[in-house]
Amino acid sequence: MGCQAEMISVIVPVYNVESYLERCIDSIINQTYQNLEIILVDDGSTDKSGEICDIYAQRDIRVKSIHKKNGGAATARNKGLKIAKGAYIGFVDSDDYIDPDMYESLLKYLDKEIDIVTCGRYLVYPPNTCGLKRKILCADKVTKYSKVQAIEELIKTEIFAYGVNEKLYRKELFNEIKFPCGRVSEDLPLTYALFNKCRNVVNIGEPKYYNFQRADSSTRSSFRFRRIDYVIFLRDILIDVKKKYPIYQEIAEAKYICGVAYLLRNIQECKDKQQYVDLERRLLMCLRNMKIRVLFNKYLNQEEKRIIIDLMKINS
Repeated sequence: MGCQAEMISVIVPVYNVESYLERCIDSIINQTYQNLEIILVDDGSTDKSGEICDIYAQRDIRVKSIHKKNGGAATARNKGLKIAKGAYIGFVDSDDYIDPDMYESLLKYLDKEIDIVTCGRYLVYPPNTCGLKRKILCADKVTKYSKVQAIEELIKTEIFAYGVNEKLYRKELFNEIKFPCGRVSEDLPLTYALFNKCRNVVNIGEPKYYNFQRADSSTRSSFRFRRIDYVIFLRDILIDVKKKYPIYQEIAEAKYICGVAYLLRNIQECKDKQQYVDLERRLLMCLRNMKIRVLFNKYLNQEEKRIIIDLMKINS
């Protein structure tokens, strides 16, 4: 299975990560599968990240260092996709790192009927916090999923995640599919579109990707209005699931409801919550309008339902 002669293009969006970047690039360069094109896209870094990219490009002919004005991870990944020459595409975030055999392990399952192969992920916490790592997104063993089965598991987000990084894709999947620019949580619509387009997906049942949970990550920063994109994308996925996969509507609805509740809690906990009074009102109205569906959705556990019902009581 798999074609060992084919090139893999690994795209790394880079922005102000000088403390983590060498670890990331080294983990890619030292892969047991060596036929790689490593595309480092410096997204207007103001630290030494761009210089580090250039140094690696001088050391290794497989490395390309691209510099662009700051526009966000989506624009950097799209830039990488535009120039990628590999038959397969992988993504690694510049503060993360991967096992030495990750791409070899993924590639061997990419046969003529498989379009996406994914591994599990470790969440890695800094030494100054708990310093531990936690395994997630792993099947019990190597498992092949049809498109419909893969869509179900993607919506559940137990075996597959909407993140792009622990996966290997057939390049043709990206024809006419790109990351939405100027948005946050841009992985959601792209990954859903790719799963919608693929034929079969394999989860290899082993974690190979290390997702570093740094405290200054953009996903952990204080609340911003742009986070509404997360809920909007979940809503759009729910609408599409209703049309194409109605058997999974209740699962998608549960994820959408949890997304609304998550955003509402973020607003409640932020220091400048007065800036988001109107957004809070709209999110509350959304939850209250779905109260009956919340109570009877079997994919929401009792604790989730309790939290959501409590949120509905705000300002009532």
